[in-house]
Order: sequence, then C-alpha cells, then structure tokens
Amino acid sequence: STLLRLLLGVYKDFSGTLPINGLPIGNYNLQSVRENTGIVFEQENIFHGTLMENISFGRSDIDMMHIAWLAGQVGLQSFVASLPYGYDTGLEPTGKRLPRNVVQKILLVRALAHKPRLLVMEEPWQDIEDQYTNQIQNLLLSLPNTTVIIATRNKTFAERCTQNIHLTL
Repeated sequence: STLLRLLLGVYKDFSGTLPINGLPIGNYNLQSVRENTGIVFEQENIFHGTLMENISFGRSDIDMMHIAWLAGQVGLQSFVASLPYGYDTGLEPTGKRLPRNVVQKILLVRALAHKPRLLVMEEPWQDIEDQYTNQIQNLLLSLPNTTVIIATRNKTFAERCTQNIHLTL
C-alpha cells in the first residue's frame, strides 16, 4: 500500500527516488500522472452521487459504450439493469446499502473507464464472485498501452504476470 501511494505521489516527504520511466516522480506534473492513472485501493469507496458520476469522476471524455462493455466484463451489468434509472440512479455515500462486491465492481469500472496508461490496484477482485475474477484478471492482463501494477496475495495471478516483486516484512 505504501509503495503504491509513493508511486502516485501521495507521500512527498521520503528519502530516495522513485523513478517513472527513468525520471524521479518529482519531475512529473502530479495532476497529469493522476489523470492518466486508474486506481483501486482496498479502502476506497464510492461517494454520494449517481452511478455515472461515481464512474466518470466528472470526466466528460468517457465513452458510454466503453462503460457498458466494462460493466459486462466485471459483472456489473445485471446490477445496472436492476436500477430504476440505470446509470442515473443515485448512490449513497460509502456505498451504504450496496453489497461490497457491487462497490468493488463500480471501483473497477471507474479505474478503467478513461483508458488509463497506468493502473495501480490492491486486490482488485476482492469480494468479487469467482465467475468474474478470472474474467477481470484476463482483462487486466490484456489492456493495450497500459502498465498494470497490482498488489495481490493471489499467487496464481502473479504467475501470469510479466514481472513480480515480492515484498516481505
């Protein structure tokens, strides 16, 4: 968690360097890095607003067809279909009254919706049904022009990745 947050520039006072493409993170415009990054952290939640607002995060450049496709990939489409106003349905803060698996799927679609160049995730399939876990893993491993960094304890998934970094306490 700490390493992922360092990568995103959340912590500024640390010794050493953290290079991205060979340049220290301090050389980058952090706003630009964040705009091109999809994030799913374990303690992340949704906010009070519509489902679409939670997914788009206020970005107007997100394609609705892409969102619908992503919803199908992560297993969110049946939930959306059950809502009286679909993507325009209001959600309560912190996802109150929503199953944790639905919140996690919304967070996944949010992270992927703007086609980020960098994905930083902690256990992105946590609380998600087994039938969708493999589908999500395949999706994450097949994203074009995207660097995907996932902190996971899932050894089976780690074996499918091109690089692994093992951190121990």
